[in-house]
Amino acid sequence: MLALFPASGALGGSIASHLVDLVPANSLVFVARHPHKLADYEHKGVTLRQADYDAHETLEHAFDGVDTLCLISYASIQNDHRFEVRSLLPPPCPSPLYRS
Repeated sequence: MLALFPASGALGGSIASHLVDLVPANSLVFVARHPHKLADYEHKGVTLRQADYDAHETLEHAFDGVDTLCLISYASIQNDHRFEVRSLLPPPCPSPLYRS
């Protein structure tokens, strides 16, 4: 399973739209703060999950079953967020692909 986090917003939304055309929808997990914004993808077979960089408890199971994670870093001076999120990922989640 390939996960994209966050899957909404400008960059995440663009990546999501391309992934759906390139990867079977049933092998995709789109993770977002507001997954209801991605409902059209759910109708195509994409799994939607809720998680928020700033609510660490939401990250606990957001990446269950994920083999590859495309992690979009926080667009702020708080660059430590992506490293903190990485430390919260449950094993054996592989090294994520970072996009900034």
